[in-house]
Amino acid sequence: MEDLQPIFNLPPSSTRAKVIDDAVKIEYIIDGIVASILGIGFGTPLSVGNKSSALSFLQKINLLFDLNIVKEEHKPKFVCLAEIRNQFAHDLYTRNMSECKIDYIKKLNKFYPTLAKLSTPQYDQLYESLITDVTNYSITLFELLKNKAEDKGAMLGKVKFYEIFMGIASEQAKVNPAFEIQFEQIWQKTQHIFESQDLEEGEANIPIL
Repeated sequence: MEDLQPIFNLPPSSTRAKVIDDAVKIEYIIDGIVASILGIGFGTPLSVGNKSSALSFLQKINLLFDLNIVKEEHKPKFVCLAEIRNQFAHDLYTRNMSECKIDYIKKLNKFYPTLAKLSTPQYDQLYESLITDVTNYSITLFELLKNKAEDKGAMLGKVKFYEIFMGIASEQAKVNPAFEIQFEQIWQKTQHIFESQDLEEGEANIPIL
């Protein structure tokens, strides 16, 4: 039987720790993006988060790609990161970037030809370029969708305000002839300002601030 003691004597791999830590952070951002797109609570649904039933990292990337959120030119870098992460997570003897599968190294060289042309292999620098690009792109997507969600929330809040305001005003106009004239002017001006607004279905006749 193989003596297993030597594997427990192997020192921790700082590269493995970094790669997995990087991937976990990226997946956290991706979870937020998926939750935002699907309109579900972050961290609670079965499809995102860290539960066993959650989608895999690649499944989430494929979903965002199918929804045209992750663009075609960026998807290969997410896939490459997932592949490198999986190798470090499941192969005990992969301890440094130079020990990654040749296919992954080829992908990195293709992504970053300037580094690939250097006389000495720049394995760590290639990985750092990859994680920097993926991180920056993920944050950009997250902020973009976050801002859109905030804009939508603000719009819906204004819609609700006008629903209440117009309800009270119309009731007041019924009992106060003088106010009825003012209300009609307010209503016509409001409709004129917002009739061209691109509202979602079901909101087209509701004026917003």
